[in-house]
Amino acid sequence: MSRLGLYINEQKSVTTQLTVLPLFHSCECYDSIQVFQDLQLTARHCKVFGEDLLYFFYGKPAYPAGEEIEGNRTDCDYCPVCFVVDPHKVNIDRVFPFDSGAFKKKKYKDFMFRRTKLEDYLLDSSLDAILDYITLFYTSNHNYIRGIASNSLPQRSPQIDGLIRLLHATGTLNIDERSHTVEVITKDNVQLLEAVECVILPEDLLRDDSVREFFDCNNILHLEYTVRALTPPSRYNEAVFDKVMDFLKARNQDGDL
Repeated sequence: MSRLGLYINEQKSVTTQLTVLPLFHSCECYDSIQVFQDLQLTARHCKVFGEDLLYFFYGKPAYPAGEEIEGNRTDCDYCPVCFVVDPHKVNIDRVFPFDSGAFKKKKYKDFMFRRTKLEDYLLDSSLDAILDYITLFYTSNHNYIRGIASNSLPQRSPQIDGLIRLLHATGTLNIDERSHTVEVITKDNVQLLEAVECVILPEDLLRDDSVREFFDCNNILHLEYTVRALTPPSRYNEAVFDKVMDFLKARNQDGDL
């Protein structure tokens, strides 16, 4: 068991009462068209682990699609599309309490000792382990979604102290919301018709015949956001987040949002 897993077991006093939240996979419009045609989210080669993997964030759409735009692009191809996925339909392989890629790129070096290992933060590959982590480090879904970590976490080791410093970071930093979000990894492809609960997409994407046909033929909820001329696609990630909150509140996820 990892350092983080041992710490959670040591601190755990009651069974978590949190409601399970969905998983979120975000990509750019251009790539989403292939997803709709394939009827699946497909595992791709990961440079961090050197194998085919598919990534999700638990409970919120933390990946900022469109962040790597070359030049001053404003076309819809780069706009975010977010797939809301039933976590019970995903065969979880690995779970981390932050973005593993950012850790490998040493974006958390200001908070963690230089020889800290990613494996120190590996959680058990289960929804129960995710809920236990969120209960201890955030106390509620409301706080987790907003990135508000608990102020009463006892310090125990350099690895845990570093994580606590990361979760309490404020100000202008070389990190983003992904540092406060549980990352869920699977080795398997995920079938849209079996696992997807909702898709959040720009209204312009429905002009594509294959995308429009997908929703015409399948009973999957989709929420659209408005696209404006000469607006950087990365700005629409907030529109996606707002739509996600509307979706979760409509489902009344444990009343704690």
